[in-house]
Parts: sequence; C-alpha cells; structure tokens
Amino acid sequence: MAHRCHTDDCPAAVATTDKKLQQGLVVEDKKFRVTNYILTMREGLFCIAGVAGLDSPTKLARHHVVYKDERGRIFPVE
Repeated sequence: MAHRCHTDDCPAAVATTDKKLQQGLVVEDKKFRVTNYILTMREGLFCIAGVAGLDSPTKLARHHVVYKDERGRIFPVE
C-alpha cells in the first residue's frame, strides 16, 4: 500500500487530499492497530537483540547483520 501514498491515491487514506478516501481513515480504530504494530515491533527488536547476546536493541551494530543466500551461506553486510 505504501508504494502508492505519494500519488494522492493512498489506499489507507493517510496521505491523500481526496475527501472520499479520507472518510476511510477512522483514527479511533486505527490507533489500536498502530499501537499493536509498535508494541509487536518493539518486542521483535528485543528478541533479535537477545539472540545476538545483547540486552538492548540500541546496542545492535552493523557487524550483527548478515546476509544469507539461497544456499545457506552467510556473508557479512558491507
């Protein structure tokens, strides 16, 4: 969906000036989805940090990121 927001035809109605599309943006409903998304993302970041042996995602660094190809080979991200 996000690939269309800059076209003034945002299907989620977040980035549009079209009054008809804006009617689909019900903040009272969407605020719970956004909250759940952020909480879930935060939990995931802490899980990733834990797997890397860290106690906080703020300690993640570039050297913690690797690329795994289709053969299962692992390469550092440059």
